[in-house]
Amino acid sequence: MKELSGEDMALCVAYVDGLLPEARRLEFELRLAEDRELARRVAELLSTDELLRRAAAERTPVLDSARRWKPWIWAASLAAAAGILAAIALHLTSGDGGAPRTLIAVAPGFESAARCIDSFPELAGLRPEGVDRLRGESESANVELASFLEKAKAAEAALRGSDEVEAGYFVVPIELGASAECVVLAVDAHGKALALLPAAGEAPPRLEAGRHTLPSPRFALDGERVIYRRGFLVPLGAGRLDVLVGVRTAREVVDFDANALLAESSADGVARRLADAGFEVRRVAVREPPE
Repeated sequence: MKELSGEDMALCVAYVDGLLPEARRLEFELRLAEDRELARRVAELLSTDELLRRAAAERTPVLDSARRWKPWIWAASLAAAAGILAAIALHLTSGDGGAPRTLIAVAPGFESAARCIDSFPELAGLRPEGVDRLRGESESANVELASFLEKAKAAEAALRGSDEVEAGYFVVPIELGASAECVVLAVDAHGKALALLPAAGEAPPRLEAGRHTLPSPRFALDGERVIYRRGFLVPLGAGRLDVLVGVRTAREVVDFDANALLAESSADGVARRLADAGFEVRRVAVREPPE
């Protein structure tokens, strides 16, 4: 871990406290996107008491000058802190050596298409042709297919998820900064490893840069009706799944041994084998709902 200069430390404090003028702030944010250590320090400062931050910073012309600006932190910076942390987290999930900046989370799936639709405020109450026939739903179609699919695509693109959920089905929202191969595996509470994506015997899918929902978008057009895909199933009795999502950008790599992965009895073992095969690994969790 490199030691920040006094000037950089003062810039970090001034940024977190909302004391940088706009031009200087934009310039600093560009540096945050490239400098992992600088981003880490800002993340640390966001969780530190304001008085302690100032005590930690060296008194430099940068901070003294910044203090003369009217502080906008109290009205704006604190409200934006969650957004700043999210941006930093996105940067810190990227690896070294040209790996993409990647955001990975887990979100609950729903057995019923209607419940999934109603979980999105922008889709609530909509019933396209096809969905009303699933799982005994009997509500009449009330939206055109094209309009519904456009709205559903936008809702999926905004889906962020979290590090842990409780659900019988789940999906993995993922945002890639570059084209990459993706795999999803899980280890249940009994130490059994499960291959979720790709299917047995298939090569890992390569996804383009951008936002995706794994294993696939929940809603798709099938002829003249919309079909619903529930996502990954949490096996009955699994207890808790440690879900490991691997992302690999290299195009010429040695294939990983799928059988060896499934022979592992711990999430750490699966993660090590994926790392050995050139994947960057993110771990999230899904808890099986109580009976």
